[in-house]
Amino acid sequence: MADNSSAKSKNKVSFSERDKRLAYIILSIIIVVATYFLGFQKLQEKKNTMLEANETLQKEVNNLRSMVSKQASVEADTADKNKLTDKIYKKFPAEVRLQNAIYQLDEGEKGIKEVHIKSEGFTMNQILYADGQFSLDGTNPADANASSGGNGDGNAGKGDGGIVAKQSTIDVQFDSTYDAVKKFVDFINKNEERMKISELTFAKANGNNKLNCALKLDMFAVEGTDKEYEEPDVPYIMSGKKDITVR
Repeated sequence: MADNSSAKSKNKVSFSERDKRLAYIILSIIIVVATYFLGFQKLQEKKNTMLEANETLQKEVNNLRSMVSKQASVEADTADKNKLTDKIYKKFPAEVRLQNAIYQLDEGEKGIKEVHIKSEGFTMNQILYADGQFSLDGTNPADANASSGGNGDGNAGKGDGGIVAKQSTIDVQFDSTYDAVKKFVDFINKNEERMKISELTFAKANGNNKLNCALKLDMFAVEGTDKEYEEPDVPYIMSGKKDITVR
């Protein structure tokens, strides 16, 4: 009996130790798996995120290095373009007023005897470009001139220290011969003021060799440069009589 009891006791002890070892193994596996999913995997995700961020930053660094290496060339190119732009700007008058438009047409009529102007219509100083934007309706795109007023001839004023390009359109009705029309066009093309003919139509008048002509003349100005407005020189105005007359 004693031997049987001793054998059973040994079997019990041996079985319990095996269970413990198995439990330890299982627990170790659980700890390893938990460590992977709860710790290592998150660290790996963070590592991947940091690698991606580092790759993006590296690209930006490379771009900045490339820009720095080209800085001198870009600055020189920009300076050349600015000089060219300023040179072009200075070819335009600082301002076109009603008197300028009337004076130019009067000069053309006086210089070409066969041209007889019947009527003139003026749309002055419509904004083409201001505050870095082109205008589609003749007003400042950024509405910077809304409160600046004008000078009484349609001039809406300039923006806050920037370049403002303006266009004045004159509709002219006149009688002329065909040869005189060509001379009048030549007068406009060779004029020092920046202007162009955007439309010209003519038809033969009844009963004579004259043509009935309609011309649309565009005059341009650029404000915001160091160029100042100059009054037109009118040397043919005579004084000393009751009424001022034009020769």
